[in-house]
Amino acid sequence: MYSFKFTIFTPTYNRSKTLGRVFKSLQEQTFKDFEWLIIDDGSTDETKNLVESWVNVAGFEIRYVYQANTHKFFTILKAAALAKGAFFYTVDSDDELLPNALELLYQTWMSIPVEKRSGFSGVTARCMDQYGKEIGSVFPHSPLDSDTLETTVKFKIAGEKSGFQRTDIMQKFSFGDEYKNKGYIPEGLLWISIANQGYKTRYINEIVRVYYVDEGGSIMSTNNFKANSFGKYKYALLFMNSFRLYYLYNPKHILGQMRNYIASGLIQQKTIFRLYSDIRNIYLKILFIFMLPMAYLFLKKQKQ
Repeated sequence: MYSFKFTIFTPTYNRSKTLGRVFKSLQEQTFKDFEWLIIDDGSTDETKNLVESWVNVAGFEIRYVYQANTHKFFTILKAAALAKGAFFYTVDSDDELLPNALELLYQTWMSIPVEKRSGFSGVTARCMDQYGKEIGSVFPHSPLDSDTLETTVKFKIAGEKSGFQRTDIMQKFSFGDEYKNKGYIPEGLLWISIANQGYKTRYINEIVRVYYVDEGGSIMSTNNFKANSFGKYKYALLFMNSFRLYYLYNPKHILGQMRNYIASGLIQQKTIFRLYSDIRNIYLKILFIFMLPMAYLFLKKQKQ
């Protein structure tokens, strides 16, 4: 069904000065069964010419797709639909992979017993910055078989991570026109949806990716709450309606998401009754009532 083990997907926008580090790190991979899919999100620099100069010298297949400026969320979905690899691995245009990254991730996947593999969506590992400092939380044990909700809420894992998802799972997702032109849409919508389908990820503490800090130019800013309120509303609603008992391990996270849900929902002109009704869990409905004053205060500060 698939031509490669991995599709390495890189979304890029005016990153001709940094894209070369991704290319070089792919050339140095000890595991060679992959393609590199680049989707150029409307660059006006030398990205296209640079990629064309690599095609014949890369030693692996490169596919370059140019599109008008689009949000990263939909670019990921487009790339998954185009992927020829069984595993879909997003590597940003200013990052690099360690030489054994793909080999380690694939070996970790193969370490999952064959009879259990259908219940797993992928493998995720850790990152370090360009100075060699490890980034983000350490998993409580390695390997850890879990999902994005449990690791984030129960184990309080935070910070940059890096890994792949099964392409066949990614290709099942589609989001309608309602989501288009609505600012930043969190990728977490995908990861929570995968968790809600019962899939697990195998997490490991090994480092596979170099994440370059303090380098701007991301495809989309996530800082403007009002401009990105639609995505925040959809994410917070999905989070609330994915309630697990271990949410109680991390009340700070739940309070923050409830605040975001109410504030972003009001910006989206949802009524209080609608926001209350859309929450399924009775305990979270009670929390909703108590959080209303805080959400209004937060929203007032956002307008200042």
